[in-house]
Amino acid sequence: MPIVSEYIARFSEGLKELGISKFYIMSSAGGLVDANEAVERPVQLIESGPAAGAVAAAEFSKLIGAENVIGFDMGGTTAKASSILKHEPEVTTEYEVGGEVHHGRLVKGSGYPVRFPFIDLAEVSSGGGTIIWRDEAGALGLAPSVLG
Repeated sequence: MPIVSEYIARFSEGLKELGISKFYIMSSAGGLVDANEAVERPVQLIESGPAAGAVAAAEFSKLIGAENVIGFDMGGTTAKASSILKHEPEVTTEYEVGGEVHHGRLVKGSGYPVRFPFIDLAEVSSGGGTIIWRDEAGALGLAPSVLG
């Protein structure tokens, strides 16, 4: 909460200098929340980036006339997929995040449980900023580029 609060305060001040007094932030459930709501309940922002990708896929499905599609969002460290059924992203109320041994949604208990509405996302790959290498023994290594 303190980290999100400080970030949003700095962001808000920067926008005020540009003459923008109100802004909205994408939530993990696919909707928008104002800055006050985001500060009061930062849990809503945990998967907001990939949720935006799922919302975009749902809107695109309407444009192309396909009711059911798979959304794909590749970020810097992970790539996530979403199911769009009848032009709407599937939503779940249980999600696991972080943790030292977090293995995505397929291994229950590997992250910290969060009960809040989230667009249902499945981690399917590493992201575009990931580097793969071989170590001295020939084993593959994998890490975000920020670590490499």
